[in-house]
Parts: sequence; C-alpha cells; structure tokens
Amino acid sequence: MNTLCKTVLLLILSTCFAGALTLDEAIERGLSANAQVKIAKYAGDAAREDQRSALTGFLPRATAKASYTRLNEAPVMTMPPEFGGMSIAMGQVDNYNLTLGVQQPIFTGGKIINGYRAARLGAKIQEKNLESEKNSTVISIAQAYFGVVNAQLFVNTVAQARERMQGHLAVIEGMYAQGLVARNDLLQTRVASSEIDLMIIRANNAVNAARLGLNFLLDFPSDTVFEIDPDTTIGDISRPILKDGLDHGLKYRPDIQMLELGLGAARAGEAITWGTFSPDIVGVFNWSYARPNRANEEEFYDSWNVTLAASWEILSFGERIFGVRKARTQKNQTAETLDMARRAAEMEIRNLHNSLEEAEQALTVSRKKLEQTNEAFKVAAAEFGTGLAANTSVLDANSSLIQAQAGYISAIADMKIAVIKYEAAIATLLKE
Repeated sequence: MNTLCKTVLLLILSTCFAGALTLDEAIERGLSANAQVKIAKYAGDAAREDQRSALTGFLPRATAKASYTRLNEAPVMTMPPEFGGMSIAMGQVDNYNLTLGVQQPIFTGGKIINGYRAARLGAKIQEKNLESEKNSTVISIAQAYFGVVNAQLFVNTVAQARERMQGHLAVIEGMYAQGLVARNDLLQTRVASSEIDLMIIRANNAVNAARLGLNFLLDFPSDTVFEIDPDTTIGDISRPILKDGLDHGLKYRPDIQMLELGLGAARAGEAITWGTFSPDIVGVFNWSYARPNRANEEEFYDSWNVTLAASWEILSFGERIFGVRKARTQKNQTAETLDMARRAAEMEIRNLHNSLEEAEQALTVSRKKLEQTNEAFKVAAAEFGTGLAANTSVLDANSSLIQAQAGYISAIADMKIAVIKYEAAIATLLKE
C-alpha cells in the first residue's frame, strides 16, 4: 500500500472512529463487514427466496401456447365410387392455434403445504444461523481486540522496565568504575538489559501479529494501523445466576433454536413423503383461438374446456415407503442431535459460569500480585542503594514486576472475554 493510500485510509478511519477505536466500534464494524457474517446473511436471503418460491405452489399456473402449421397440401377425404367419388376437404393448408391455459392444484396430499412449512422453517433456521455467526464473530473480535490491547500494553510495560533497567545499569556502571561491585554484577545487569531489548522486539512483533488478526476480522487491509483504546477498566460485572442463565440459554440460544426449527422441518419432510401415497387432483381451464374453424372455413373461432384431472401412482415397488422411512430416520436423527445439543449447551454454560468466577478471582489475585511486586521492586532498589541487597535481587524484582504487569493485563482481558463468552452462551450477548 503506497503512502497516499495509507493517508486516505487513515483519514477514513479517523472519520469512522472518533479518537481511538473502542471495542464497541470494532464489533459494530465487524458485524457489518465480516465475511462470515455476510455469508450467513446471504444464506438467509436465499432461504427467504425459497420460502417465497414454495408459497407459489398454492397458486394457479398459467400457460400460453401458439403455433402455426403449413401443410404441403390440404387433407381431403375421397368418397367411394358408389357415392360419386367426390373429394371433400378435411382441412386447410395454413393452420393457426393460440391456447391459454390455467391449472390449479386442488389436492396434493399435503405436499404443497408441508413443502411451504419446511421452506418457512428453513428461512427461520438461517435467521438463527446468522445470529449464531454474529455471536461467534463478536467473540472473535473481542479476543483479537484484546490481543492487540494486551500486546500494546505489554510493549509499554517492557518499555518502563527498560527505563528502570537503564537507570539501574547506569548505577552499576558507576559503582563498577569505583570498584564497588564485581564485574559479574555488571555483566548480569547488561545481559538483563539486553533481554529486555529482545522482549521489546518480540512485543512489537506480537502487536503486529495481533493487528493482522483484527484487521482480517474487520475487513481492513492487513497493514492498516489505527489507534486502539487500551481500556483496562472493569466496571460492574452483572450476570444472572446460574439457574436463570441456564433457563434463558437453553430457550433462546440460536444453535438450540436452529435444531428445534430443524426438527419441525424434518417433520414437514416426513409429512411430504406420506403425501406421495395420495392422489393429485388438479383443475384445468383452456381457451383456444384457432383457424380454420369447426366448419373448415378460413376463419378464426374461439373455444374453451374445463378438466378435472386426478393422478394416483398405484405401484412403485416400495419407493414411497422407503422415502417415508428415510424421512422418519432423518427426523429421529435431528431429535437426537437436539437432545445432545441441549446437554452440551448446559455443560458449556456451567463451565463458562465457572470460568467467569475463576477469571474474577484471577483478576483479584493478579492485582494484589502486581501491588506486591511493585512494592518489592522499590524495596529491592532501595536496599541495593544502601548495600542491604545484592544486584541479583534488583534484577529478579524487575523480572517479577514485568511478569506481574503482564499477568494483570492478561487477567483484565481474560475477564472481559469471559463475560462476553458467558453472555453468548446464555443468549444475551446481542439482546437489547
């Protein structure tokens, strides 16, 4: 991407997102631009067209036929000699015909109405599939978003650690020049400082990798760079009690509702197969405009006819009963799948509820650990300055502080993601 394109893109992004990109803005963008969501939406559009198409099965069909036939000679009938042997014209050389017909199904054994029911349920299934895809996309965006936030904050954390280490290295070098510390202390400090420089490189690479994932989900060019809001606040975490979450989730989860609708569609499919045992009755009306007329004159005339027709397949050597058995098996398969999905959903909700409690506890522990390691580093640095602590104590305290800061950042992200996953599991993530 050239410089001009990057500049234009950044201007567009700054217009779309006032200031830094927030998680809500990322989700809004992702739900409108993500490829998987678009695919699910198109599938829903196609299913609705199938439903409209199935509805036309109740309506009459109109047809029009027109023909012109020219004979090499007009047909005649020659009378026997005993009747004079004369020839009588039986037609004309030029023959015209226009026929308009209307056919209306009257009885089909329920095949049309059950076909419509199946198509209508199929459209609803795709609506739920879209909702399910949106849930998955929100979770993926949240994970990618906090991946970027984590990586950016870790870069800041390591940069602060480098400042601390550079200050400590300057002290060690001064003390070494005065012969107050051993050469090994100097080397240890320089190695620790170099390790932090390497950590910064890796942290920047992690930011770039995290951005690639987020850009993909938001349908941005892979090298797009925009500011992320490093929100580390938690706020009030409110969630329904486990029983309420289970009740709501098992009733409104889109994956469960999809299977419930699928079971209804399977029942309609079985009813369609039973309908093949019934006769099909249709009413037909035809109107014709033709020449020559009934008197074999070169004049147009019109005529009409009404037909009530029935067709009934008497013998199919078991084909229809095999179809019924297959449809019944598919219905039973869907019912078993639904039962298994409900049990799996209950297990998922319980596990995510426990994970949410664990994430809350982990956040509390990581916060306390950060406070403790921060204080420990201050103490170690102060004691080293008075000769009460060795250089390794400062280096170890700095490493522990880096780990605690990274752990606290990750705990915040884990907490927020756990909330989103739990809300998706109990079907409240996308509800107003």
